[in-house]
Amino acid sequence: MGEPSDDPILATAALTRLWLAADRLGIDAAPLQQRVGEVVPAIAAGAWVSLDSDDRLAICCTQTAAGPGVPIPRTAYARRFELELDREGQVAEVVTALGRRAYTDDQRVLAEAGIPSEVIGQLGELVDVMGDGSCDGLARRRATTGETWFGIVAYDAISPGPEADDVRDLTGARLVSLANAIAVHPAQVAILAQLHAHAHRGFSVTFELGARGLVPVLRVAYTKLPWPDVVRV
Repeated sequence: MGEPSDDPILATAALTRLWLAADRLGIDAAPLQQRVGEVVPAIAAGAWVSLDSDDRLAICCTQTAAGPGVPIPRTAYARRFELELDREGQVAEVVTALGRRAYTDDQRVLAEAGIPSEVIGQLGELVDVMGDGSCDGLARRRATTGETWFGIVAYDAISPGPEADDVRDLTGARLVSLANAIAVHPAQVAILAQLHAHAHRGFSVTFELGARGLVPVLRVAYTKLPWPDVVRV
């Protein structure tokens, strides 16, 4: 559920609907409500709220040099700050810096964050598999359980045609291969293959890593999906 707003009253109304939805689904949003005050100015300037199928609540807003949160030290065309509530009731901060650049330039950021060189190399291999060696964003998640990082590879929308079909087929085969390699459930792989028919509209792949290594999770986001197709999925 996206809810951009430049009006404090509308932003408050969006949050109220979020709390109401959480309550009806039996989700205790109290831990997240206690921290909303940290991002109220940014929410009033424009924010998004979401309620995911895995009982995850999130409030996302634009990040500026003044906050909220500590920015990731890399060039970016867009910066975001997110307060996330998971199903265990833990609140985490997620900071994202979006902007395409060579992954070799992001290696220093990850190294300074304490990510081992072998893990940085493993992520580099995945970036190469899915793209041309460019990284479209880094994100950092901080929670009481520790800190994890995310590397993002994105594909821009392509007009339907032979070129778009080639990109879809190639990236789809690579995604399925990666999903099978990390033991994603076959049913989820089948859904991924179904969704990838819309790859020409644009999509992104996110890899998660920490000090102990890559996390066996593959996150794929598709943009501008027709609502009837979402319903079918």
